[in-house]
Amino acid sequence: MAVLKKNTIGQILFTMVDKTDFASVESGLVSSDMTVSLFGVNHGAFAAASDILVSRAVSVVKSGIYKVELKAAEANFDYIMLRITAASAADQLIAIQTVTNDDEDINSRLVLTQSNVSDILSALDSDIVIRLSQFGDLTSDISLVKSALVSTVQSRISEVHSALDSDIVIRLSQFGDTTSDLSLIQIMLDSDVLIRATNTQLQGLTHWNVPINHLPRQSNCTAVARLKLG
Repeated sequence: MAVLKKNTIGQILFTMVDKTDFASVESGLVSSDMTVSLFGVNHGAFAAASDILVSRAVSVVKSGIYKVELKAAEANFDYIMLRITAASAADQLIAIQTVTNDDEDINSRLVLTQSNVSDILSALDSDIVIRLSQFGDLTSDISLVKSALVSTVQSRISEVHSALDSDIVIRLSQFGDTTSDLSLIQIMLDSDVLIRATNTQLQGLTHWNVPINHLPRQSNCTAVARLKLG
């Protein structure tokens, strides 16, 4: 609904009715028949009311319909009361509350807000594109780091395997030396057992007065074994 904007030129349409029946439209009035008084007041405690005569004359729009125009200074109130009088018509009282922003102002603000929102969305879209491209770079960096880590871990595992293989070879070679030593020890033990058995036989033969030259050739083997052990 159109309203009167404060401190702005405005036009007001009205009608006049017969002062006797207060219903019949007074259609024969002319500009000079009518006088318009204005009372205005602003918001605030103890605000003084102004009582002025409207400077512009009333004009006839059509039979029974009239128009009055208010200058900007006359409309510079928060509340306005118009009193329109004519000799043959009842007084017409019109109360008006002005607004700081009318429909046109609100529409302009909406258009401006829409434009600002559009600019913000465009800026956000650009920022999102930039962020996504940065995220793509970050993903690439993560992939590179992952590849480097995998390569490093594989290299470390290979080094550990090589070290383990070398250690196992050393251990096995040491175990081979130990086996050889055990074989020598076994031979020495066998030789010692043979020597001890031979000595026992010699003692027995001596007891029975058996000549030495009658001893078996095995004693020579025993002597060789002793030399080796010695």
